[in-house]
Amino acid sequence: TAGEVIVCAGTLGTAELVRRSGLPGFDPDQRWPVFEHAEVLVRFTPRREVRAPALLQSVMHTADGLEIRCYGDDFVEFVGSGAPRGIAVGVSDMAEPVRGAVGPESLDLGWPEQASLDRMTAGARRVVEMLHAEEFAELVLPGSVQIDPVIGMNQHSFGTLPLGVDADPLGAVAGLEGLRV
Repeated sequence: TAGEVIVCAGTLGTAELVRRSGLPGFDPDQRWPVFEHAEVLVRFTPRREVRAPALLQSVMHTADGLEIRCYGDDFVEFVGSGAPRGIAVGVSDMAEPVRGAVGPESLDLGWPEQASLDRMTAGARRVVEMLHAEEFAELVLPGSVQIDPVIGMNQHSFGTLPLGVDADPLGAVAGLEGLRV
């Protein structure tokens, strides 16, 4: 009776709702594509207290497709759990997203290709060099800089219902008048 309904539950939630909907043309066993950006974190312990108004302070882009994220504090300060591990600088490959899928009983965020891993590793090494530079001596505790051994995901997945394929550029679902995603 609304005339138009917009399903907006985030990339993963929208895919799950549409998959379970029983709407004509949507197979509940279908795996919906999802894309994510992998990230390597370089952490350091500050010499002095750092107060940040927001977790993500600034973002820089490199010519080789990396995004360098200067986080303002340890993630623990913003999410409220876990042991402090140091302030992070993220190195994310924006040039080559990781492909995963939302399935009937699973969520797979995928794994980066080797070329992507190589770019992020080289970028993380450049960040380590930067943090060891004289310009950062007053901020970075000597010997505290380290690259996290775990590759993370940025937690801003995208792409589960491809516009132009299953939906038009404004999110109208093909064949279902009044439904947008």
